[in-house]
Amino acid sequence: MPIFAMFCDRNLAGCVWSALDCLSQNPSLPVLALNRNYCIISDFHLGDGSLADNFAKNRDIAEDMLKYYSNSGYYLIINGDFEELWQFSCESVRREYHDFLLLLSTLFRDKIIRIYGNHDASAPPAGLYPGIIIRDKKAGKPILITHGHLGSRESDLYSWFSRLCVRLFRFFEPFCIKIGIIHPPVFKRYAYRHKFEYIHESWARERGFRIICGHSHRAVFASRSYYDKLKEARRHNPNSSQRFTIFLSLMKEIIRHRNVSFKGKPEGVYFNCGCGLYKRGITALEIQGVTIRLVKWEKRGRKVYGKMKLS
Repeated sequence: MPIFAMFCDRNLAGCVWSALDCLSQNPSLPVLALNRNYCIISDFHLGDGSLADNFAKNRDIAEDMLKYYSNSGYYLIINGDFEELWQFSCESVRREYHDFLLLLSTLFRDKIIRIYGNHDASAPPAGLYPGIIIRDKKAGKPILITHGHLGSRESDLYSWFSRLCVRLFRFFEPFCIKIGIIHPPVFKRYAYRHKFEYIHESWARERGFRIICGHSHRAVFASRSYYDKLKEARRHNPNSSQRFTIFLSLMKEIIRHRNVSFKGKPEGVYFNCGCGLYKRGITALEIQGVTIRLVKWEKRGRKVYGKMKLS
């Protein structure tokens, strides 16, 4: 690795670790207990209904999902980037999603906790937090929930420049999608995304926390990526034809630069709730008692992708 790249990686890790240390020691952060059920979502990026609004296709799925959690007595934790205020004005987003936002407030009322991300830090209403902590003796490690952009150059320290670029890009995005240059959701650069995941996972492991992020637009459960799960499934599957099918899936992950593997012991300290922009649905994390689950909501309903005990 070039010396300059090594310096940049070390500098990024130092900035993020410093931001997370300050956040975790902030006495004003809300501290919750595990005696409630929580649904954690992030990165819906509500737009203005135009072709550049990547969430619009999942609106019906989101409504079904929110009704399910409301009826089941869950608290809703919105972990940042709920509105896309880098591309669109707050007024245009509120106008387009008036009915959706009204449904949200009607369903959950005082059971909504909002954490801000880099794209919605200026969003009303007041009372957005940089993070929250869930602490309970049954869970062992405290859980820090934060969007994940704090300390990074492009999303926090120099976000004004990124905001300008994104605002200009919205005029070209529909055309780029139509001719196939990009595919929604527009994921972050894979190199940055991998660094983001490694840095937050290593901080949580070193500081004795579990951490739940958003920001990267990729769901990760218990410090294990989909690539890790495929490798393990292939290693333990005796059927040669199934092993070959898994091998093809592994190659697909590598080609798309999603072949991230976490270092260190598999302690299950890093989680990411994914986003609401997937082609076939929305991912979310559920905490019910001392059990945490990664789920995906599609038109055909809810599917559980991962489950473990927090104790």
